[in-house]
Amino acid sequence: MTKPALDGISASVPPHHYRDSQNQSSKPISELCQLNILRIFPMTDLAVHTENANTGQKGTLTIVAGYDLGNSSIKFVSSDRQIRFPSYLENCYYRPTETPTEGYVEYLEGDALTKLDYKQWLSGYAAYDANPKNHLRVTDDATAKVSQSLKHLLAVLSYYPYKASIELVICASLHERGDLEDQLIEALTGRHVVKFGGKICPTEVKIHVLKVYDIPKFKNLTKKI
Repeated sequence: MTKPALDGISASVPPHHYRDSQNQSSKPISELCQLNILRIFPMTDLAVHTENANTGQKGTLTIVAGYDLGNSSIKFVSSDRQIRFPSYLENCYYRPTETPTEGYVEYLEGDALTKLDYKQWLSGYAAYDANPKNHLRVTDDATAKVSQSLKHLLAVLSYYPYKASIELVICASLHERGDLEDQLIEALTGRHVVKFGGKICPTEVKIHVLKVYDIPKFKNLTKKI
């Protein structure tokens, strides 16, 4: 099945960069987030980094990243990965007979268990494949950037090799955030035990939201570093 095309991005500045108007240089979002995060989380607290992590390692995989739930696509940028897929969502009443290796999440237990409307869902291309015409979009609901945020963020982690424990520290982006900032932080933060499609065992994910920025805030951040 043909996959939907994503919106184009200016070729002058890569999608994971922001330009500093003072020196006309660009910096990756992941670099900005990591520098800001490491001021609060010392290096000794980061047990395993994505640069040297693999499925054979024991311990917790710590990921420091920038996350944006956009109207057209999900953007996730860490030191070693740039993950992007359409912000499509398909909730599931039951576990599909054949689960995709990427984009499928089962929520088993955690802080959001009683808040989620569905405990199983498909995100991105997997949602499109399952329901090409009637999948949910971020633009369908004014509060979707909050209500769908955790589902898409957990789906991003399905693209990683299996780890039993993941510590995720993020700077999130929310355009025209208004009074939704606190709601977004509450929706994402906490402990979540999930099972990803194609993975045999569950994964415990602990999410820490350092800050919610809008685009101008990201630009201002470059002046502080």
